[in-house]
Amino acid sequence: SRDDERPEPVLLAMTSRYVYNNARLALRCSETAAGPLAASLSELGSSLDQAQEAVRRRHPASLDAITAAALHTTELISAVGPQLQSSCNVPSPVGFIEPTSTIERSFPRSAAIGFGTHELRGSDCYLAVRAALEAGVRHIDTAQSYQNSQEIRRALEDSTVPRAEIYLATKLSSTGLSEQDAYNELRTELNILAPGSYADLCYLHFPSDDSLPAWRGLERLVSEGYCRQLGLSNFGKDEVEKILAESRFRPAALQIQFSVYEPC
Repeated sequence: SRDDERPEPVLLAMTSRYVYNNARLALRCSETAAGPLAASLSELGSSLDQAQEAVRRRHPASLDAITAAALHTTELISAVGPQLQSSCNVPSPVGFIEPTSTIERSFPRSAAIGFGTHELRGSDCYLAVRAALEAGVRHIDTAQSYQNSQEIRRALEDSTVPRAEIYLATKLSSTGLSEQDAYNELRTELNILAPGSYADLCYLHFPSDDSLPAWRGLERLVSEGYCRQLGLSNFGKDEVEKILAESRFRPAALQIQFSVYEPC
């Protein structure tokens, strides 16, 4: 197929995981919960884990990996669907956790609900951010890879909401950078997004084989007043612990995707 018809890896991964999780739940509810079917689902889960890890790290082969896992998911569900129970009772979802005073000191209550701007560009982005601010949202989230910093800056400048009331977050999306390159790239992004000002939260968008050099670059931006806090996005447990063990400024936030299409 043509390149512009190829599926987006993250969406394909979420959809595949959603189908897999529903099949696993249906198997648990069915009388045929053991045997080859359970083993096949377990093997599929491992395959999806590996493919999603490739997507998370933006590996060049991630699309091929998640496409193969998605096909495997489709084939298995088509073959075993008649054996699975269509529905059963599941536990109620966990509600919101009331912020503690410690959390509020690093992450204000007004920032608890954010407005993400992924895939918003041009006038659509500008109008959406203006509407979000007018509706009472105060946390605006963007990233280097979103390529919409100019529109967000214009929306903030044209809004009647004081800058001090807005919680502005952005992310360094490039990976494998040295300390100096990480500093330069995010500094350039901040000059577009908030010239002469600051971002409340600056993330590393994705992990690298060694994320510490890039983290050091972001720590310099905190020291110089361009970022007020730092965060990690899409990092796994071991990667987070490595940053925690060697950081001068500890992460104030971990941005971890939670979706109805990819339940825990």
